[in-house]
Amino acid sequence: MIPEGSLLYFDPFVFKNGAPPKAKYFIALANIDESVVLASLPTSKDHIPADIAVVRGTVNMPERAINAYVFEADLLLSNPKIITKYHYTSDFLAIPKDRTDDWCFVVKDGVIREEKVGGENCWQMVGISYWNQEAGEKLSEDLPKVYEGPGGKERYWEQVPLVYCKDNYKVEVRECKEEDIVEIDTFRELKKIDPSYDV
Repeated sequence: MIPEGSLLYFDPFVFKNGAPPKAKYFIALANIDESVVLASLPTSKDHIPADIAVVRGTVNMPERAINAYVFEADLLLSNPKIITKYHYTSDFLAIPKDRTDDWCFVVKDGVIREEKVGGENCWQMVGISYWNQEAGEKLSEDLPKVYEGPGGKERYWEQVPLVYCKDNYKVEVRECKEEDIVEIDTFRELKKIDPSYDV
């Protein structure tokens, strides 16, 4: 059996649908009987089913947006154990900070009360969140409402549950460490992590 949280790399990965093989990353979520449950990690392209409408980069999929992680595309997990198989609440991963100039949360009793840029005695936002069934169903209603409203196209998706419709959600903070995640902001940083891009 593959230990839960293990990061797996297949090169090449052969797709059942006949798509051209390519390198893919997966994370082991659970061992059930003699099988391993894997989750495919995001790649450089969106692979969205044809029956799903895309709204401003957020996928509108009411029947699929439940009990699911949302990952920003520019992250590399250094510690795959931060992705856990059991969740009972919706949450954002965050790093406790004395001070930050980055996006952060004000937290009270473990619940996110405010999202803002820069703060003291706060939690620096990490672009990984988990949404339970109740929150996923609400997101499928609230995301289109906010995006279609005045100024909606200027909003980041997470501002819907954390700012504009925050009374509809209880989003907790889940602690992680700086070393758990690497954010890749530039092509130079990507090449440093993966030399295959250095051509």
